[in-house]
Amino acid sequence: MLKKFTLGGIGLLFLASPALAFAAVSIPCRNNDVGCTTTQLVQAANSTDLGLTTAQRIELMRDAIKQLTYEINQLQFRDTSNSAPTCLELSYDLYIGKTDNSTNGEVTKLQQFLTSVGLLNTQVTGYYGPLTAQAVVQWQKAHGMDFVTTRSGVGPMTRAKMKCGSTGAPVITKVEWRIEPANPSATDSYKKDEQAIFVDVIRSDNSIRGYSVGKAYGCAASNDLPSLTGKKVLGFVNCYYALSGVAFTAYEENGRFVVERHSDDASGRTSGITAVVLEI
Repeated sequence: MLKKFTLGGIGLLFLASPALAFAAVSIPCRNNDVGCTTTQLVQAANSTDLGLTTAQRIELMRDAIKQLTYEINQLQFRDTSNSAPTCLELSYDLYIGKTDNSTNGEVTKLQQFLTSVGLLNTQVTGYYGPLTAQAVVQWQKAHGMDFVTTRSGVGPMTRAKMKCGSTGAPVITKVEWRIEPANPSATDSYKKDEQAIFVDVIRSDNSIRGYSVGKAYGCAASNDLPSLTGKKVLGFVNCYYALSGVAFTAYEENGRFVVERHSDDASGRTSGITAVVLEI
């Protein structure tokens, strides 16, 4: 007689009818954004303290198998592919509180996608909670949706951008610099000379978004763009003041738009301290 249900007795799962109906098992780790580990699911199925029916134990073991299968697939993916999927097709709007049950499994699909692109570092649970929402916002902002919050969710616009074959956000075609007095009312010569640097990002749909990238002295936009390996340089500002130099370089690389600030004791073009001051 089988006294304890373990992974070794997994064949018993297939004795149950797929259409068997029973109440959902109440396990705390199943009701949050982190979810249960495979070990927790197996331990719950084997527990003698929860008063579970055979059908409920089978449900837990099926969930354990599903989780373990996903973990195996993730390991195989890392071993056989160096590139993550770049698109995802969804049919449902997803937001905090949504589950696989109401979306035909699409919360899991979304979480697997976010995990594969490095934005979600937790187990796939089939529940859209705060961690999933934060990862979605990171993806949205990386694709030009700067107005979103964790409450925005995955709506028609996001689904269109994620959809395979979508061109995503309009392409950045050029940049324009605005260099303005940082302290227009200052009387001290040093403060009066300080400048605020802004970059206006212009996309293929003619939309313009301005960003502040810092302050410096003696700055002017230059048409003499530096050559950077693997990067498409779109703009350059050179600053020189009191024997010190600063430069701002705007470029595209692997779908990212970046502005870097370079500090140097001369022109600021090639050496010294470099810091990313804007990334889209």
